[in-house]
Amino acid sequence: MINKVYIGIDPSINSTGIVIRKVTDNIVDVQFYIIKNNNHEKNKNGIEKSPLTKKEQTAEQKYNNFHYILYDKLYGTKESASYDREYRKTVSLINICNCMRDIILQYHDCECYACIEGISYGSASNTSAIYDLSGLNYMLRNTLLSVCKNVIIAPPTHVKKFATGNGSAKKETMIALFEGIYPDLNIPKKDDIADAWFMSLMAEKE
Repeated sequence: MINKVYIGIDPSINSTGIVIRKVTDNIVDVQFYIIKNNNHEKNKNGIEKSPLTKKEQTAEQKYNNFHYILYDKLYGTKESASYDREYRKTVSLINICNCMRDIILQYHDCECYACIEGISYGSASNTSAIYDLSGLNYMLRNTLLSVCKNVIIAPPTHVKKFATGNGSAKKETMIALFEGIYPDLNIPKKDDIADAWFMSLMAEKE
């Protein structure tokens, strides 16, 4: 029986990274997830292409504990009304949350703790994007609160300081530390998983 579950989440509209560390009698099982947009693109023959690149497909096939979870993003035309665009954005965010809920509900009868990265308002260069990310962040928090015993909201600087001792550490430093722990895990978009990994540790330590 699983004793405790620690969840780390790096929210993103394009690729939310999730790390789940299951502890059973001091044995740790780690699962890595990336929630990725299923864009439903078609080739010249009208056949729907895989939403995963060749590198992503290779990674998912190679590692039993690494998974892509796909969500549907709703698209519209430039001629669409503003209300319709906002509606589609909302549905897309709900779909991301539903993917995450499907993952964590597996542990609804376990003692769960989670840490999710807070919103980096100071680094926002795209107002619309930060609004969308803020909405996603709060929706994910609501999902976590329905399952977890405790949820930590960690500002990006706190995550970096926890991992490196420096709140201003660069992304490359976080990745390098993660690679030191998992040197054989060769996956695309490792930065999303690296941050989520350290947040899963924060969920346990704090």
